[in-house]
Amino acid sequence: MVSSRYGNCITFNKKAKGAEILQTSRTGFGGGLVLDLQLESLQYTAISHTYGVKVVVHDPDEKPCLEEEGFIASPGYETSISLKQTVFRRLPPPYKDKCSNYETEALIKSKSGCIRACLQNKNFAKCGCIDPTFSADTDLDANMTLHSDARKESVRERCNLANKTQSCCLDEVLDSMAGSGPVCECPLPCTSVSYSGLVSRSALAKEMLHLKLNNCRSFDPETLYKEENVRLNIFYSTLEKYVYQQHPRWDGSTLLSYVGNQFALWLGLSMATFFEFVEKIIFLFKNLIYRVSLSVRN
Repeated sequence: MVSSRYGNCITFNKKAKGAEILQTSRTGFGGGLVLDLQLESLQYTAISHTYGVKVVVHDPDEKPCLEEEGFIASPGYETSISLKQTVFRRLPPPYKDKCSNYETEALIKSKSGCIRACLQNKNFAKCGCIDPTFSADTDLDANMTLHSDARKESVRERCNLANKTQSCCLDEVLDSMAGSGPVCECPLPCTSVSYSGLVSRSALAKEMLHLKLNNCRSFDPETLYKEENVRLNIFYSTLEKYVYQQHPRWDGSTLLSYVGNQFALWLGLSMATFFEFVEKIIFLFKNLIYRVSLSVRN
């Protein structure tokens, strides 16, 4: 995955065919993932104003949205992230949320990916190109073909932001979507996993700096290491997780049970009323017969 803003994106512990997902049963500092990253600032482009790495902690099944998630880790520091996991399980149609199983989709794998694809569809329909700064899924942007008969099977082109017409057109699309309300049908996922993180950082120790760069004679080791390296320490604060699961108020068995109980209740009342009515008719006839017999005797 490549982002026009953040460059190359690398995923650790991604779910892939034939690969085993790494797990941990430890909590606390040092009980998770520790990464030493070298920024290679000499390869940064001239338009880069900052140095650092964008870190997004996400579920192995999901593709992250770099613009909406994560945090920046600065060079020269050890950044620690203490995590808690939250799981949401929602109900599909006809229930209220009408969630979607994005994992079964061919291209769009998340709600954010659906929104990005929808926005790029609007961009292409109006401007004839897609927004290069909006990091929708690379394979989706590059390979998705048009649905119009005139340009069927043609590949989407990226807009040139130096072109005033195309740049203004992209702004108009965003303004129109913001003014007209929700125009993209992107339901919530039926199952989603999120991580809330408490972020802290501390400066890297001088002893480690000199130990790491004792062969760098032409630069000050401490300054060079601080400008080029980031340490990440990601761990769980607890192995407990919060699970929010929707349950239908009425499922098939509950509904049948309720209807059966109601039917039995009203049927029982109806039968009782019927027999009570028959009983009154019998008493009425008995009373009439008794009165007739008395009148005959007299």
